Amino acid sequence: MMRRDQVLQLGTGLYHDFLENYGLAVETDEAEYIHQFRVAVKKLRALAFFLTTDRPEAAVLLDSEHLTACIQPVYKSAGKVRNLQVLLDVLGGFTWPGPEGFRQHIYEQLHQRKLVFLQEAQLAALLSPRAWFAELDTLVRAHPETLETSVEQVVGDLAGRAFSLMQASGPGEDWHEARSCFKKAAHLLLMAGELGLASPGQHRFMPFREAEQLLGTWHDFYMLGRFMDKYLAVLGRREKGWDELEAEYLEQVRQIELAVRDLPERFPLA
Repeated sequence: MMRRDQVLQLGTGLYHDFLENYGLAVETDEAEYIHQFRVAVKKLRALAFFLTTDRPEAAVLLDSEHLTACIQPVYKSAGKVRNLQVLLDVLGGFTWPGPEGFRQHIYEQLHQRKLVFLQEAQLAALLSPRAWFAELDTLVRAHPETLETSVEQVVGDLAGRAFSLMQASGPGEDWHEARSCFKKAAHLLLMAGELGLASPGQHRFMPFREAEQLLGTWHDFYMLGRFMDKYLAVLGRREKGWDELEAEYLEQVRQIELAVRDLPERFPLA
């Protein structure tokens, strides 16, 4: 169980991390700051899931309009920037990174998406740390029963949900949602450990971390494939070097999907 003061400690600390990295993301062109402020929001979502796991209709933490209305526009626009930054990283690991025109197209799209993000940032009116604390305190006081939920129970439920999604269908949005479940579980285990509520150790934490990273790699390639399809449809022809890029892409996707399908056999809680 988490005490109210512990939830407030986590929530306000994560909001501080969000504000700090968000500010640096706006001021600089460093990809890592966008990544880190989005990580802070995902951790807040994991905390929100923990608080509302037995009552999905409850408006607690990030489900509250008071706490999310100002975050969501910049979070979403930054996500579109981050997706293309990741695509360029993925292509950088290819033996055949594809035609120059394809990479240039990604850079142009990235530039446009950065401009949209900065425009959203100019319009954003984020809560101050003090205002965030006050809103969070009010919400947690209104729903004290949520603090009696077991972190271990929630983590186990998330693992079960993830594998159900993976086994219900092939590669697609269900696998992306499964990744989200593993990510929430990993964040919750780390936060519980920070509070001294759990000592997950590597044997407890790493399976969730490895699962979400594997599915994250799959999702990166999934997004790259969609971008490749759109580019090819617009261009209307296959440029020199495209066949090599496509062949390497398909082989890597094949290997990743095999590893994902094998995950339930290797996961200790499956």
